[in-house]
Amino acid sequence: MIKLSKHYLILILLILVELSFADFGSQLLQSNPDTLDVREIYYQAYQTALLDNKIDSSEEAILKSLRISLQLSNQEVQQIIFPLKQVQGTQLDQTGRWQFVLQNTGWGGGLYGWGIPYALGADENRWLVGMEMLTLGTTFYLSHKYSGQLSMPLSRAQMLGLGSGVGLHYGFAINEIFDLNNEDHSFLEEDLEKRFWPVTLMGAVPIGMLVGDYLYDRWQPEYGRTWALSLGTMITLKSLYDLQVAFDPEPEEPGYFIEALGENVYSNWREDHDRWQIRRALLTLAAYPVGIYYSKVLTENKQYTFGDALILSQGYFSALLYNYMVLDILGVKGRAYYRLGNIAIGLLGTSLYQDIIDNYDYNFGESVLMALGTTSGMAFGLGTSIITKASHKMTNFLVLAGGITGSLLTKPMLSPKLESPSSKESTGKLSLSPTLFVETKQFSYNKIKIIPGLNVSLQL
Repeated sequence: MIKLSKHYLILILLILVELSFADFGSQLLQSNPDTLDVREIYYQAYQTALLDNKIDSSEEAILKSLRISLQLSNQEVQQIIFPLKQVQGTQLDQTGRWQFVLQNTGWGGGLYGWGIPYALGADENRWLVGMEMLTLGTTFYLSHKYSGQLSMPLSRAQMLGLGSGVGLHYGFAINEIFDLNNEDHSFLEEDLEKRFWPVTLMGAVPIGMLVGDYLYDRWQPEYGRTWALSLGTMITLKSLYDLQVAFDPEPEEPGYFIEALGENVYSNWREDHDRWQIRRALLTLAAYPVGIYYSKVLTENKQYTFGDALILSQGYFSALLYNYMVLDILGVKGRAYYRLGNIAIGLLGTSLYQDIIDNYDYNFGESVLMALGTTSGMAFGLGTSIITKASHKMTNFLVLAGGITGSLLTKPMLSPKLESPSSKESTGKLSLSPTLFVETKQFSYNKIKIIPGLNVSLQL
Protein backbone atom coordinates (compact mmCIF):
# COMPACT_ATOMS: atom_id res chain seq x y z
CA MET A 1 0.00 0.00 0.00
CA ILE A 2 1.41 3.39 -1.00
CA LYS A 3 1.39 6.01 1.74
CA LEU A 4 1.14 9.62 0.66
CA SER A 5 2.04 12.53 2.91
CA LYS A 6 -0.66 15.07 3.60
CA HIS A 7 1.19 17.56 1.39
CA TYR A 8 0.64 15.33 -1.62
CA LEU A 9 -2.96 14.62 -0.67
CA ILE A 10 -3.73 18.33 -0.61
CA LEU A 11 -1.85 18.83 -3.86
CA ILE A 12 -3.84 16.05 -5.55
CA LEU A 13 -7.06 17.69 -4.40
CA LEU A 14 -5.85 20.99 -5.80
CA ILE A 15 -5.02 19.43 -9.18
CA LEU A 16 -8.43 17.75 -9.33
CA VAL A 17 -10.10 21.06 -8.60
CA GLU A 18 -8.07 22.81 -11.30
CA LEU A 19 -9.15 20.18 -13.84
CA SER A 20 -12.76 19.91 -12.76
CA PHE A 21 -13.62 23.56 -12.41
CA ALA A 22 -11.83 25.06 -15.39
CA ASP A 23 -13.92 27.52 -17.41
CA PHE A 24 -17.38 25.93 -17.08
CA GLY A 25 -16.88 24.52 -13.59
CA SER A 26 -18.39 27.48 -11.79
CA GLN A 27 -21.49 27.34 -14.00
CA LEU A 28 -21.87 23.66 -13.22
CA LEU A 29 -21.87 24.30 -9.49
CA GLN A 30 -24.49 26.99 -9.82
CA SER A 31 -26.80 25.03 -12.11
CA ASN A 32 -26.54 21.57 -10.54
CA PRO A 33 -26.63 21.39 -6.74
CA ASP A 34 -25.94 17.63 -6.84
CA THR A 35 -22.37 18.17 -8.00
CA LEU A 36 -19.39 18.28 -5.69
CA ASP A 37 -19.61 21.22 -3.25
CA VAL A 38 -16.59 23.51 -3.28
CA ARG A 39 -16.93 24.04 0.45
CA GLU A 40 -16.69 20.30 1.01
CA ILE A 41 -13.53 20.17 -1.10
CA TYR A 42 -11.85 22.86 0.98
CA TYR A 43 -13.09 21.23 4.18
CA GLN A 44 -11.51 17.90 3.22
CA ALA A 45 -8.25 19.57 2.19
CA TYR A 46 -8.04 21.48 5.46
CA GLN A 47 -8.88 18.33 7.40
CA THR A 48 -6.02 16.53 5.66
CA ALA A 49 -3.63 19.36 6.49
CA LEU A 50 -4.59 19.10 10.18
CA LEU A 51 -3.54 15.46 10.54
CA ASP A 52 -0.61 16.52 12.72
CA ASN A 53 -2.58 19.29 14.44
CA LYS A 54 -0.71 22.11 12.70
CA ILE A 55 -0.41 23.74 9.29
CA ASP A 56 3.06 24.61 8.06
CA SER A 57 4.00 27.19 5.43
CA SER A 58 3.89 24.79 2.46
CA GLU A 59 0.44 23.54 3.42
CA GLU A 60 -0.74 27.12 3.89
CA ALA A 61 0.48 27.96 0.37
CA ILE A 62 -1.40 24.98 -1.10
CA LEU A 63 -4.57 25.86 0.77
CA LYS A 64 -4.33 29.43 -0.46
CA SER A 65 -4.03 28.23 -4.07
CA LEU A 66 -7.00 25.94 -3.48
CA ARG A 67 -9.05 28.82 -2.05
CA ILE A 68 -8.31 30.95 -5.11
CA SER A 69 -9.20 28.07 -7.46
CA LEU A 70 -12.50 27.52 -5.67
CA GLN A 71 -13.20 31.27 -5.58
CA LEU A 72 -13.80 31.30 -1.83
CA SER A 73 -13.54 34.50 0.19
CA ASN A 74 -11.69 34.70 3.49
CA GLN A 75 -14.99 34.94 5.35
CA GLU A 76 -16.26 31.74 3.69
CA VAL A 77 -13.03 29.96 4.54
CA GLN A 78 -13.35 30.94 8.21
CA GLN A 79 -16.92 29.61 8.26
CA ILE A 80 -15.76 26.33 6.72
CA ILE A 81 -12.85 25.66 9.04
CA PHE A 82 -14.39 26.93 12.29
CA PRO A 83 -16.25 23.71 13.20
CA LEU A 84 -13.26 21.66 12.09
CA LYS A 85 -11.01 23.59 14.45
CA GLN A 86 -13.47 22.98 17.26
CA VAL A 87 -13.57 19.22 16.62
CA GLN A 88 -9.87 18.76 15.96
CA GLY A 89 -8.74 20.83 18.92
CA THR A 90 -5.83 22.27 17.01
CA GLN A 91 -2.82 23.62 18.82
CA LEU A 92 -2.56 27.38 19.07
CA ASP A 93 -0.11 29.01 16.70
CA GLN A 94 2.06 31.14 18.96
CA THR A 95 5.06 31.69 16.71
CA GLY A 96 4.54 35.45 17.01
CA ARG A 97 4.01 35.52 20.76
CA TRP A 98 7.57 36.72 21.40
CA GLN A 99 7.11 39.63 18.99
CA PHE A 100 3.79 40.59 20.60
CA VAL A 101 5.27 40.54 24.10
CA LEU A 102 8.42 42.35 22.99
CA GLN A 103 6.62 45.23 21.29
CA ASN A 104 4.18 45.64 24.19
CA THR A 105 7.05 45.69 26.66
CA GLY A 106 8.68 48.35 24.51
CA TRP A 107 5.51 50.45 24.63
CA GLY A 108 5.41 50.02 28.40
CA GLY A 109 8.92 51.32 28.93
CA GLY A 110 9.04 53.75 26.03
CA LEU A 111 5.69 55.49 26.44
CA TYR A 112 3.72 54.58 29.56
CA GLY A 113 6.72 54.55 31.89
CA TRP A 114 7.27 58.31 31.64
CA GLY A 115 3.84 59.23 30.23
CA ILE A 116 1.84 58.26 33.33
CA PRO A 117 3.86 60.25 35.90
CA TYR A 118 4.19 63.17 33.47
CA ALA A 119 0.43 63.37 32.97
CA LEU A 120 -0.16 63.16 36.73
CA GLY A 121 2.38 65.87 37.50
CA ALA A 122 4.71 63.51 39.40
CA ASP A 123 7.85 64.98 37.89
CA GLU A 124 10.33 63.78 40.53
CA ASN A 125 13.07 61.50 39.29
CA ARG A 126 12.04 58.71 41.65
CA TRP A 127 8.59 58.59 40.06
CA LEU A 128 9.93 58.61 36.52
CA VAL A 129 12.56 55.93 37.12
CA GLY A 130 10.34 53.84 39.35
CA MET A 131 7.40 53.92 36.95
CA GLU A 132 9.68 52.89 34.09
CA MET A 133 10.65 49.76 36.01
CA LEU A 134 7.06 49.03 37.03
CA THR A 135 5.64 49.38 33.52
CA LEU A 136 8.38 47.21 32.03
CA GLY A 137 7.55 44.37 34.40
CA THR A 138 3.79 44.88 34.23
CA THR A 139 3.49 45.04 30.45
CA PHE A 140 5.68 41.96 30.07
CA TYR A 141 3.58 39.94 32.51
CA LEU A 142 0.21 41.09 31.21
CA SER A 143 1.17 40.63 27.54
CA HIS A 144 2.56 37.17 28.21
CA LYS A 145 -0.49 36.18 30.26
CA TYR A 146 -2.97 37.63 27.75
CA SER A 147 -1.42 35.94 24.71
CA GLY A 148 -1.16 32.55 26.43
CA GLN A 149 -4.64 31.45 25.36
CA LEU A 150 -4.71 33.17 21.97
CA SER A 151 -3.58 32.20 18.52
CA MET A 152 -0.68 34.58 17.92
CA PRO A 153 1.09 33.83 14.64
CA LEU A 154 3.80 36.16 13.41
CA SER A 155 1.41 37.76 10.93
CA ARG A 156 -1.03 38.76 13.66
CA ALA A 157 1.74 40.11 15.88
CA GLN A 158 3.05 42.20 12.99
CA MET A 159 -0.40 43.63 12.23
CA LEU A 160 -0.80 44.53 15.90
CA GLY A 161 2.58 46.24 15.77
CA LEU A 162 1.62 48.12 12.62
CA GLY A 163 -1.63 49.24 14.22
CA SER A 164 0.08 50.45 17.38
CA GLY A 165 2.64 52.43 15.38
CA VAL A 166 -0.08 54.06 13.31
CA GLY A 167 -2.01 54.79 16.51
CA LEU A 168 0.99 56.60 18.00
CA HIS A 169 1.36 58.71 14.86
CA TYR A 170 -2.35 59.52 14.98
CA GLY A 171 -1.91 60.62 18.59
CA PHE A 172 0.79 63.10 17.60
CA ALA A 173 -1.40 64.40 14.75
CA ILE A 174 -4.40 64.90 17.06
CA ASN A 175 -2.24 66.73 19.58
CA GLU A 176 -0.97 69.00 16.80
CA ILE A 177 -4.45 69.82 15.55
CA PHE A 178 -5.72 70.72 19.04
CA ASP A 179 -2.46 72.41 20.07
CA LEU A 180 -1.75 69.98 22.89
CA ASN A 181 1.93 69.34 22.13
CA ASN A 182 4.19 70.61 24.88
CA GLU A 183 7.22 71.52 22.82
CA ASP A 184 9.34 72.83 25.68
CA HIS A 185 8.48 69.77 27.85
CA SER A 186 8.20 72.00 30.93
CA PHE A 187 6.93 70.47 34.16
CA LEU A 188 4.52 73.16 35.35
CA GLU A 189 1.71 72.15 37.68
CA GLU A 190 -0.64 74.78 36.25
CA ASP A 191 0.01 73.61 32.68
CA LEU A 192 -2.70 70.95 32.82
CA GLU A 193 -3.65 71.30 29.15
CA LYS A 194 -0.09 70.65 28.05
CA ARG A 195 0.13 67.66 30.37
CA PHE A 196 -2.75 66.04 28.54
CA TRP A 197 -0.76 65.33 25.36
CA PRO A 198 0.82 62.01 26.52
CA VAL A 199 -2.67 60.81 27.49
CA THR A 200 -3.66 61.10 23.83
CA LEU A 201 -0.67 59.01 22.80
CA MET A 202 -1.29 56.38 25.48
CA GLY A 203 -4.91 56.07 24.37
CA ALA A 204 -4.18 56.01 20.63
CA VAL A 205 -1.70 53.10 20.79
CA PRO A 206 -4.15 50.41 22.07
CA ILE A 207 -6.87 51.72 19.73
CA GLY A 208 -4.45 51.28 16.82
CA MET A 209 -3.74 47.72 17.98
CA LEU A 210 -7.45 46.91 17.99
CA VAL A 211 -7.77 48.24 14.44
CA GLY A 212 -4.74 46.20 13.36
CA ASP A 213 -6.26 43.07 14.91
CA TYR A 214 -9.56 43.76 13.15
CA LEU A 215 -7.81 44.08 9.78
CA TYR A 216 -5.90 40.86 10.44
CA ASP A 217 -9.11 38.95 11.12
CA ARG A 218 -10.70 40.45 8.02
CA TRP A 219 -7.82 39.99 5.54
CA GLN A 220 -5.94 37.01 7.02
CA PRO A 221 -2.56 38.08 5.55
CA GLU A 222 0.57 35.93 5.67
CA TYR A 223 3.58 37.12 7.64
CA GLY A 224 5.42 38.40 4.59
CA ARG A 225 2.36 40.25 3.38
CA THR A 226 2.00 42.05 6.71
CA TRP A 227 5.48 43.48 6.17
CA ALA A 228 4.55 44.41 2.60
CA LEU A 229 1.46 46.19 3.96
CA SER A 230 3.65 48.02 6.46
CA LEU A 231 6.06 49.06 3.71
CA GLY A 232 3.25 50.23 1.41
CA THR A 233 1.69 52.28 4.20
CA MET A 234 5.02 53.92 4.97
CA ILE A 235 5.67 54.68 1.29
CA THR A 236 2.24 56.32 0.97
CA LEU A 237 2.81 58.53 4.01
CA LYS A 238 6.30 59.58 2.93
CA SER A 239 5.15 60.26 -0.63
CA LEU A 240 2.41 62.57 0.62
CA TYR A 241 4.91 64.29 2.92
CA ASP A 242 7.21 64.80 -0.07
CA LEU A 243 4.32 66.31 -2.02
CA GLN A 244 3.64 68.72 0.81
CA VAL A 245 7.27 69.80 1.04
CA ALA A 246 7.39 70.27 -2.75
CA PHE A 247 4.24 72.39 -3.04
CA ASP A 248 3.76 73.62 0.53
CA PRO A 249 7.27 74.02 2.00
CA GLU A 250 7.80 74.41 5.72
CA PRO A 251 8.19 78.08 6.73
CA GLU A 252 11.79 78.81 7.61
CA GLU A 253 12.56 80.24 11.02
CA PRO A 254 13.91 83.82 10.89
CA GLY A 255 17.49 84.56 11.90
CA TYR A 256 18.83 85.76 15.22
CA PHE A 257 18.63 89.46 14.36
CA ILE A 258 14.86 89.65 14.59
CA GLU A 259 14.93 93.29 15.74
CA ALA A 260 16.35 94.40 12.40
CA LEU A 261 13.53 92.66 10.53
CA GLY A 262 10.67 93.93 12.67
CA GLU A 263 9.02 93.05 15.97
CA ASN A 264 6.33 90.82 14.53
CA VAL A 265 8.56 88.72 12.28
CA TYR A 266 9.00 85.84 14.73
CA SER A 267 5.36 85.81 15.85
CA ASN A 268 4.22 85.77 12.22
CA TRP A 269 6.57 82.89 11.48
CA ARG A 270 5.28 81.06 14.55
CA GLU A 271 1.69 81.36 13.33
CA ASP A 272 2.59 80.28 9.79
CA HIS A 273 4.56 77.32 11.12
CA ASP A 274 1.72 76.24 13.41
CA ARG A 275 -0.71 76.30 10.48
CA TRP A 276 1.77 74.30 8.39
CA GLN A 277 2.04 71.67 11.13
CA ILE A 278 -1.74 71.39 11.29
CA ARG A 279 -1.83 70.79 7.54
CA ARG A 280 0.77 68.07 7.97
CA ALA A 281 -1.25 66.52 10.80
CA LEU A 282 -4.38 66.45 8.63
CA LEU A 283 -2.30 64.88 5.87
CA THR A 284 -1.19 62.19 8.32
CA LEU A 285 -4.77 61.42 9.30
CA ALA A 286 -5.70 60.99 5.63
CA ALA A 287 -2.54 59.18 4.51
CA TYR A 288 -2.80 56.06 6.66
CA PRO A 289 -6.27 54.87 5.56
CA VAL A 290 -5.35 55.53 1.92
CA GLY A 291 -1.98 53.78 2.30
CA ILE A 292 -3.36 50.72 4.07
CA TYR A 293 -6.23 50.34 1.59
CA TYR A 294 -4.13 50.61 -1.55
CA SER A 295 -1.40 48.42 -0.05
CA LYS A 296 -4.06 45.82 0.57
CA VAL A 297 -5.29 46.08 -3.02
CA LEU A 298 -1.79 45.93 -4.53
CA THR A 299 -0.71 42.93 -2.44
CA GLU A 300 -3.93 40.99 -2.88
CA ASN A 301 -3.62 37.56 -4.51
CA LYS A 302 0.17 37.77 -4.10
CA GLN A 303 2.27 35.63 -1.83
CA TYR A 304 5.03 37.24 0.21
CA THR A 305 7.66 35.79 2.46
CA PHE A 306 9.61 37.84 4.96
CA GLY A 307 12.52 37.78 2.51
CA ASP A 308 10.26 39.09 -0.26
CA ALA A 309 9.25 42.04 1.90
CA LEU A 310 12.89 42.78 2.72
CA ILE A 311 13.79 42.81 -0.97
CA LEU A 312 10.89 45.18 -1.67
CA SER A 313 12.25 47.47 1.05
CA GLN A 314 15.66 47.35 -0.58
CA GLY A 315 14.11 48.42 -3.87
CA TYR A 316 12.47 51.45 -2.30
CA PHE A 317 15.31 52.69 -0.10
CA SER A 318 18.01 52.13 -2.72
CA ALA A 319 15.83 54.10 -5.16
CA LEU A 320 15.78 57.04 -2.72
CA LEU A 321 19.58 57.00 -2.71
CA TYR A 322 19.71 56.69 -6.50
CA ASN A 323 17.38 59.68 -6.80
CA TYR A 324 19.93 61.94 -5.11
CA MET A 325 22.68 60.67 -7.42
CA VAL A 326 20.60 61.07 -10.59
CA LEU A 327 19.62 64.65 -9.77
CA ASP A 328 23.23 65.52 -8.96
CA ILE A 329 24.46 64.02 -12.23
CA LEU A 330 21.84 65.96 -14.18
CA GLY A 331 22.63 69.15 -12.27
CA VAL A 332 19.07 69.52 -11.01
CA LYS A 333 18.86 71.44 -7.75
CA GLY A 334 16.01 72.38 -5.50
CA ARG A 335 14.20 70.72 -2.62
CA ALA A 336 10.98 70.40 -4.62
CA TYR A 337 12.68 68.42 -7.40
CA TYR A 338 14.37 66.18 -4.87
CA ARG A 339 11.08 65.41 -3.13
CA LEU A 340 9.23 64.74 -6.39
CA GLY A 341 12.11 62.51 -7.48
CA ASN A 342 11.73 60.54 -4.26
CA ILE A 343 8.14 59.77 -5.20
CA ALA A 344 8.76 58.86 -8.84
CA ILE A 345 12.01 56.90 -8.51
CA GLY A 346 10.95 55.35 -5.19
CA LEU A 347 7.78 53.90 -6.71
CA LEU A 348 9.74 52.80 -9.79
CA GLY A 349 12.31 50.98 -7.66
CA THR A 350 9.60 49.23 -5.64
CA SER A 351 7.81 48.17 -8.83
CA LEU A 352 11.00 46.77 -10.39
CA TYR A 353 11.83 44.76 -7.28
CA GLN A 354 8.24 43.48 -7.20
CA ASP A 355 8.93 41.99 -10.64
CA ILE A 356 12.01 40.30 -9.17
CA ILE A 357 10.08 38.53 -6.41
CA ASP A 358 7.01 37.63 -8.50
CA ASN A 359 6.46 33.84 -8.61
CA TYR A 360 9.31 33.24 -6.14
CA ASP A 361 9.70 32.90 -2.39
CA TYR A 362 12.93 34.53 -1.19
CA ASN A 363 14.12 33.60 2.27
CA PHE A 364 15.87 35.86 4.74
CA GLY A 365 19.36 34.76 3.72
CA GLU A 366 18.70 35.42 0.04
CA SER A 367 17.41 38.91 0.80
CA VAL A 368 20.58 39.60 2.79
CA LEU A 369 22.71 38.39 -0.14
CA MET A 370 20.80 40.71 -2.47
CA ALA A 371 21.50 43.65 -0.15
CA LEU A 372 25.17 42.68 0.13
CA GLY A 373 25.46 42.42 -3.65
CA THR A 374 23.99 45.90 -4.12
CA THR A 375 26.16 47.38 -1.37
CA SER A 376 29.28 45.69 -2.76
CA GLY A 377 28.57 47.15 -6.18
CA MET A 378 28.27 50.63 -4.69
CA ALA A 379 31.50 50.14 -2.77
CA PHE A 380 33.25 49.01 -5.96
CA GLY A 381 32.08 52.14 -7.76
CA LEU A 382 33.14 54.37 -4.85
CA GLY A 383 36.55 52.71 -4.67
CA THR A 384 37.05 53.21 -8.39
CA SER A 385 36.22 56.91 -8.09
CA ILE A 386 38.67 57.36 -5.21
CA ILE A 387 41.53 55.69 -7.08
CA THR A 388 40.89 57.63 -10.27
CA LYS A 389 40.27 60.92 -8.42
CA ALA A 390 36.94 61.30 -10.18
CA SER A 391 34.82 64.42 -9.91
CA HIS A 392 31.79 64.65 -7.66
CA LYS A 393 29.35 63.93 -10.48
CA MET A 394 31.47 61.08 -11.82
CA THR A 395 31.62 59.60 -8.32
CA ASN A 396 27.84 59.59 -8.12
CA PHE A 397 27.66 57.98 -11.55
CA LEU A 398 30.12 55.23 -10.61
CA VAL A 399 28.34 54.49 -7.33
CA LEU A 400 24.96 54.46 -9.10
CA ALA A 401 26.21 52.16 -11.86
CA GLY A 402 27.94 49.93 -9.32
CA GLY A 403 24.82 49.51 -7.21
CA ILE A 404 22.60 48.64 -10.17
CA THR A 405 25.23 46.28 -11.60
CA GLY A 406 25.68 44.61 -8.22
CA SER A 407 21.94 43.94 -7.99
CA LEU A 408 21.76 42.57 -11.52
CA LEU A 409 24.75 40.26 -11.00
CA THR A 410 23.54 39.02 -7.61
CA LYS A 411 20.03 38.10 -8.74
CA PRO A 412 21.11 35.16 -11.00
CA MET A 413 23.26 33.79 -8.17
CA LEU A 414 20.19 33.21 -6.00
CA SER A 415 17.95 30.18 -6.30
CA PRO A 416 14.67 31.06 -4.60
CA LYS A 417 11.86 28.55 -4.40
CA LEU A 418 8.68 28.85 -6.40
CA GLU A 419 5.80 30.48 -4.54
CA SER A 420 3.99 27.21 -3.84
CA PRO A 421 4.36 23.50 -4.65
CA SER A 422 1.66 23.89 -7.29
CA SER A 423 3.39 26.80 -9.03
CA LYS A 424 5.06 26.33 -12.37
CA GLU A 425 7.66 28.60 -13.79
CA SER A 426 6.56 30.07 -17.10
CA THR A 427 9.12 30.81 -19.79
CA GLY A 428 6.78 32.50 -22.25
CA LYS A 429 3.70 34.62 -22.48
CA LEU A 430 1.72 32.03 -24.44
CA SER A 431 0.79 28.83 -22.61
CA LEU A 432 -1.18 25.76 -23.67
CA SER A 433 -2.49 23.20 -21.22
CA PRO A 434 -5.02 20.34 -21.38
CA THR A 435 -8.28 20.84 -19.52
CA LEU A 436 -11.78 19.41 -19.20
CA PHE A 437 -14.96 21.21 -20.22
CA VAL A 438 -18.18 20.28 -18.47
CA GLU A 439 -21.46 20.55 -20.37
CA THR A 440 -24.77 20.21 -18.56
CA LYS A 441 -28.14 19.39 -20.10
CA GLN A 442 -31.20 19.97 -18.00
CA PHE A 443 -33.62 17.77 -20.03
CA SER A 444 -31.49 14.78 -20.82
CA TYR A 445 -30.78 11.36 -19.38
CA ASN A 446 -27.06 12.09 -19.22
CA LYS A 447 -27.06 15.44 -17.51
CA ILE A 448 -23.29 15.89 -17.42
CA LYS A 449 -20.93 15.55 -20.36
CA ILE A 450 -17.16 15.92 -19.89
CA ILE A 451 -15.31 17.04 -23.00
CA PRO A 452 -11.49 17.11 -23.23
CA GLY A 453 -10.13 20.43 -24.43
CA LEU A 454 -7.18 22.75 -24.66
CA ASN A 455 -6.75 25.80 -22.44
CA VAL A 456 -4.98 28.70 -24.22
CA SER A 457 -3.58 31.54 -22.09
CA LEU A 458 -2.15 34.65 -23.70
CA GLN A 459 -0.56 37.30 -21.49
CA LEU A 460 -0.37 40.75 -23.08
